[in-house]
Amino acid sequence: MKLQTIRFSPRRQYKAGDQLHMFTGMRQAGCERLGVAVCRSVQSIAINPSAGAVELQKAGVRMPLFEDEIEELARADGFADAKAFFAFFNAEAECSGVVWLAGQLIKW
Repeated sequence: MKLQTIRFSPRRQYKAGDQLHMFTGMRQAGCERLGVAVCRSVQSIAINPSAGAVELQKAGVRMPLFEDEIEELARADGFADAKAFFAFFNAEAECSGVVWLAGQLIKW
């Protein structure tokens, strides 16, 4: 069961206690509501998919994750493994024309 998501949209800054509405197929005819949850925590995250690097903000400092931590993060986000995680975000980075994707790791 997926208990987190990564969002890069600057439109909304989430915080613990926020009510989260989850959908699949957004902006499509088959859009479906999956449920509602309460946000447990939010951390700043930066991903460099071409380098296979992830950094999380901890105590105001961006800290790099080790390979086993990246693998755990990828699986918790619904990916089969870190390779699939980086492949997905590499496509995102190429579309955006950036090296590092910066956003929020939102857990519920």
